[in-house]
Amino acid sequence: MSRREAPAQPVPSLAGPASTSQTLDRGLQVLEAVARAGDPLTVAEAAASVGLDRTVAHRLVATLAARGYLQRDSSGGYRLGPTCLALASAITDLRTTARPFLEELGNATGETVHVVVLSGREVVFLDGIESVHALRVGARTRDLGREGPAGRAPAGAIPRALRARGSRGRDRADDHRPGRA
Repeated sequence: MSRREAPAQPVPSLAGPASTSQTLDRGLQVLEAVARAGDPLTVAEAAASVGLDRTVAHRLVATLAARGYLQRDSSGGYRLGPTCLALASAITDLRTTARPFLEELGNATGETVHVVVLSGREVVFLDGIESVHALRVGARTRDLGREGPAGRAPAGAIPRALRARGSRGRDRADDHRPGRA
């Protein structure tokens, strides 16, 4: 995949001189640049796209990544992280949207069905329906919103496989940016 070229001009700041935080404004500009990019951005690309010094961009990216707003991929670039998904789901509740599909899949298969999001090496359980069979995997409804190790959680197998597939240059099935498949 080719990287999008950074705009020639820095993104204008919306912050007023005394009424807002310049650091927060710059961090949000970096976040927006990553969201607009077609592929993950390196720190240098993010810095160039918003007109920041690399050192400043590095500190902003490190802070955004530590808080889960950005996530580093295997190429060293950054893309939106699970915290962005959590914020977006507060507006358009992902559980409410996914529930009819979850129920349809559970009814069609008779098996336990989960909605999870891969967050680094953890899976975050968003919703689940238990199987009607005596032998089943629990839906972990008590654990909704909690993280569990993706390596040990059966529900982590598919997101891990899709992420591995994406890291080999194929479809980025774990890319949660709006308008992306």
